[in-house]
Amino acid sequence: MIEPYAYDPDDSSHASLGRYNTTENEADIQVFRVPSLRNVAETPPYFHDGSVSTLEEVVTLMARHQLGREIPASDIDLIVAFLQSLSGSPHPTLMP
Repeated sequence: MIEPYAYDPDDSSHASLGRYNTTENEADIQVFRVPSLRNVAETPPYFHDGSVSTLEEVVTLMARHQLGREIPASDIDLIVAFLQSLSGSPHPTLMP
């Protein structure tokens, strides 16, 4: 079963409400812009509120909240290795 992401509706910053803060459409509660995964290993902390500091924890939580299951540690390691492979610098001759 998918586990909804817990948020505090009484949070005075309203950061956990996501796009709802802009649209005031209830369907947009906890809808967030998701940035590119390029260099994701270089940009902790993660999530809209910076509450998670490791990719391992991100993968674990996202499996629970989006897939509704726990995944084996070996799969988490493989996913994190893939995410780390997305790090790099632009090719120098392609930069203006």
